[in-house]
Amino acid sequence: HPLFGIKRINITPTSKKIQGPKSFCEVEAAEALLGHLDRSVRMQLQGDVPAGALLSGGLDSSLVVALMSRHSDRPVPTFSVGFQGGGHYDERPHARRIARQFGTEHVEAEVAPDLSELLPELARTFDEPFGDSSAIPTYLVARTASRRVKVVLSGTGSDELLGGYRRHVAGPALRWLRRFPAPALRAASRLLSLFPASRTSVLGERTLLARRLVDAARERDGRAYLHMITFLDERTLGR
Repeated sequence: HPLFGIKRINITPTSKKIQGPKSFCEVEAAEALLGHLDRSVRMQLQGDVPAGALLSGGLDSSLVVALMSRHSDRPVPTFSVGFQGGGHYDERPHARRIARQFGTEHVEAEVAPDLSELLPELARTFDEPFGDSSAIPTYLVARTASRRVKVVLSGTGSDELLGGYRRHVAGPALRWLRRFPAPALRAASRLLSLFPASRTSVLGERTLLARRLVDAARERDGRAYLHMITFLDERTLGR
């Protein structure tokens, strides 16, 4: 895990000016990025109240916790939630591993939310249209943390900054699939529809991803990307 080598990297912000993409190597880029992250986390901890962290166990939130532990003279409060029957989506085992690694005061909760009550509450909280399903666990873990601390740090936003979503790397796959004629893509789409696709298992999620890629390859330009990020497509809606 790259995180566990963080103490072996010099994270002092570099004084060199970066002139362009060819003026520094990968190691220098990593040091510069970690330096900025380290300074940002340190600044966020200069508050009037102790800060905690929302910990999923992924690289982003784990890195934040690692840096918080470096600059805190007490165990960092960390928080995570899991859903009953969450299967491979339950991130609590990963969060526990990071909590043990950095000696945090870890709090986790298992929730079974009533969406009929939670969704109106979410709508009031966001006060604007918000189509990301991650709002549900984020809201629940923040509510859990609010019983202990008033300020939390998280790894939210790094996927957008560093291109970490699968849709960001779908371009080469789409270009490869578009080498096939339209009838072949339609046949592949029908074949994939025979397999169960869901987000409750690794196989089901891969089938869902493959189906989305094939269907997106049949689109052009912006509509292909729109298809990749659509949560409920026309097939699911029954149109």
